[in-house]
Amino acid sequence: MSSLPAISTLAQIRSARVKCTDFHPTRQQVIIGLYSGEIILYDYKANQQVKQVALLSSPIRSIKYIADGIYFAVGSDDGRLRIYDSFSFQLRQNIKAHVDFVRSIVLHPSAPVILTAGDDTIIRAWSYNKSTAALELEAEYTGHEHFVMSISSDPQGLRLVSASQDKTVKIWDISHFQNIEDFRTKAQEGRIGNQMGKREESLVDKMNMKTVNSLTKQAGNMITGFVTNTPAFKSNLGEDFTPRVKFDPLFTLNGHADCVNQAVWCESQALSGGQENPYAQGCLQFIASVSDDHDLFIWDTYSRQIIKKQQQHTDVINSVHFVKQLQLLVTSSEDNSTILISTQSMAQERTLNFGLERGWCCSSIQSGASTILALGYDAGTVILRIGDFAPVCAFSSQKATRFVVSGQYNHAYSKIDQSLTVGGFIPKSSSNLALSNNLAKALISEPEFKQITDDVPGVIKKMEYSAGGKFLCIQGESEAVILSALTGKKKFDCQCRQFCFAAEFVPSQFTLADKPEKFEYDYESTLEQQNVYAIVTEKQRRVIKIFSASDSQELQKVKVDFPVDKLFSGPLMGVANNEVFVLYDWEEGKFVTQIDMQVTQVIWNSAGDLVTLVTPTETYILQVNYGQIASSLSDEAYDEYNGVDNAVTELICLPVTIQSGAFTSDSKLFVYADLEGVHQLFMDEVTQQDSTSSVLLQVDQLKQVIQVLGTYNIDSQTERIVLFGEANASYYNEQNLLYVAAVNVDKSVLTFKQLALNGKINEAVEYAKENLKSKSAIEFAADYLIKVGAATNIVVDLLPDVSQKIKYAHKLKRYDLVVELNGEDLRLTAEDAFMGGYITEACNCYIKLQDWSMVLICAYILGDLDALKLLIEKAENNVKFRAAILLDDVEAALNALDSPAQQVIFKKARDMLSPDDIAKWKLQLIEAKRSDVADSLEEQ
Repeated sequence: MSSLPAISTLAQIRSARVKCTDFHPTRQQVIIGLYSGEIILYDYKANQQVKQVALLSSPIRSIKYIADGIYFAVGSDDGRLRIYDSFSFQLRQNIKAHVDFVRSIVLHPSAPVILTAGDDTIIRAWSYNKSTAALELEAEYTGHEHFVMSISSDPQGLRLVSASQDKTVKIWDISHFQNIEDFRTKAQEGRIGNQMGKREESLVDKMNMKTVNSLTKQAGNMITGFVTNTPAFKSNLGEDFTPRVKFDPLFTLNGHADCVNQAVWCESQALSGGQENPYAQGCLQFIASVSDDHDLFIWDTYSRQIIKKQQQHTDVINSVHFVKQLQLLVTSSEDNSTILISTQSMAQERTLNFGLERGWCCSSIQSGASTILALGYDAGTVILRIGDFAPVCAFSSQKATRFVVSGQYNHAYSKIDQSLTVGGFIPKSSSNLALSNNLAKALISEPEFKQITDDVPGVIKKMEYSAGGKFLCIQGESEAVILSALTGKKKFDCQCRQFCFAAEFVPSQFTLADKPEKFEYDYESTLEQQNVYAIVTEKQRRVIKIFSASDSQELQKVKVDFPVDKLFSGPLMGVANNEVFVLYDWEEGKFVTQIDMQVTQVIWNSAGDLVTLVTPTETYILQVNYGQIASSLSDEAYDEYNGVDNAVTELICLPVTIQSGAFTSDSKLFVYADLEGVHQLFMDEVTQQDSTSSVLLQVDQLKQVIQVLGTYNIDSQTERIVLFGEANASYYNEQNLLYVAAVNVDKSVLTFKQLALNGKINEAVEYAKENLKSKSAIEFAADYLIKVGAATNIVVDLLPDVSQKIKYAHKLKRYDLVVELNGEDLRLTAEDAFMGGYITEACNCYIKLQDWSMVLICAYILGDLDALKLLIEKAENNVKFRAAILLDDVEAALNALDSPAQQVIFKKARDMLSPDDIAKWKLQLIEAKRSDVADSLEEQ
């Protein structure tokens, strides 16, 4: 059975032959270099092409982002190394790096150095300036006798491996670049490499004849350039490109029968047998190489021998790529297939064929908990995602605010200073797990995360803290590893399919069920003290084994009637498959109740009297009747087949499936996330069976909430909801950031709400005036008063700011109040009033604005004679005329008509026309030199 996570195809991009790809370190984009000289920039998250540019006239064989993604380097068949701005694609540097093809570019993991390899048999190391992109040749690596097909650095930046057409694999020392200034000092003093100025081997000894011929041709071009006064390229052997030092290989691996196309560092516990390589000095121990001979070789750098041969392709293998997070080798071949091979078992996990002809290259990046692969073929590129997008994470507020997250993140922490919402980015991590033991501190200052890599399952399905916060369980496909929550060190592991922790009821904190007057509490438990947990193994899926983590003792076994697919932690043990959900008692393993539904998630409150069951279509909040359960389980008449009657009571069914949720510590609030965002559900409304509606929580920092982690108390009045999600790129001007946000829950708001819910409106308003200080809290109180039917004047009186009063007067459509408050945006008020049918209020606003046209419309609708008379006094003539017509005021209408022609037309329509009126019109026409028109007028 394959242990590889699910693979999904994000995109297939049709293009010319793809020779190289690389991922941007922070933006969710991949850059693709084509044999045609073009590049494609593709956003694999938005699934759209950003741009396609014809960059060069010669094939692009290598491309690499450098300087944290500010630039990208391009190597091509003309031997030139070009540096481009990654935003504008502006050319920043263009040098002759090699005599012939530049086949490979590698970025040093920890130094501002890039290494290039070409057909001149030489590997060169160039330092770059992050500000100017200027390049300086630092070192040359010589020793190959034919084209250098590829180079690859180990993750620590200590060793470089190269593959060549001379059928060899060579290993080189690049550790000197970790301190570039120290390297330059040693090179100048001749303490490293082959000292410059001493005996130099001849070019013929160092290069093959093809290279010599190329040099001869280039020299001829230079001479021609001087003769014709045209500039020729400056040779890389010129003084401007003299290396500080030259290096020979550390050792050479021989074994391939044909050209070695690529070699990469890899690791494998299965091959090492748990033994460390004393030669490696922190490097990876193994090298994987592929060749034209169709073979994949795994080399041990300690013995320098081939320890594994595989020939799973039927044609030339062009590339091999190692994905460390998945312990996976990816090979692409000219047999049109790509094969995924596990380095744990050296078994073939998957064979992929996309119908895009020959495979040429592969690159990858860790994006959260998933791995993104880019595969290049003759006819295009395929973008794959291996694993789930959302990282697995866990949170505990017991004793300390602890947080753990899986995955690798390519960004650094950035402090956020907000008045109501604080948070921090997940720190840059190259490991599989990051652990923080003080998330509260991390939310207001630089976080202190520990990196956990040892003994962690390769594929993480679930992570969970024990109820007391002492242990952290990391569950893989078939095993669970239990770590110390404080140190992150492994305590023990177990082979299991499912795992869950026990928790305890806290009757003194019950808010809904089993009031003290109804049951006598006598609850004693050591479940959390013993750190009790349960497991289900692959072989015995109908048996639940319960253990104590404190002394590693098996406490009991519980047999069930169905194969268990899920275990859920809590005060009662949740057991489920695709059809039923069952609750069992932890102490004696007794059956409590069964619910016939498919449950995907279980969320308990801290006391244990409330539980939320999430199904694929709905979400149920149940009241857990602990008193009924306790008395029934201790009763001699307990029926082990029927369980406990009325063990739970349904409080509400939400017609949504939530992604995650949590109760506040006092169970007054249930916070949950769904596709629409983060919601707050007030439990008082639920229990009193009032009209229940959730309130959408605005979190500007988060574009997408991955999980509601939980809550923790700052003081007696303030509790924080901790949310984990994808940061809003527009908010931070960056992309692909994961962010932990903490949103304050002001308990004074809950107190106000309870008073209003109980009908004590005046008392609630007075409490709000004294205790609610923030603008958002006051506006929430006003909204809630509207919801419970409070009078408008009470709502407006609560608001201290005039702008808030105007806002709520608008909301309540009390435009008379808006006019009274004389809001700054009076036109908006008038428009809202007019559209809402409040014509009188709109008319008054338009009179203040002196918008006489709108006053005319309002007055006409209302039949307001006073407003029409006002228009005759103050409005412009065209509006005055219309108002006069409506009032049948002939004199005012004539006064509003400036032109004799207009007066003639008006009087003729009313049989008031006189010869004097015609004479005035004629006189005006004659003065305007329109005698022809004047003569044509009929005498009256």
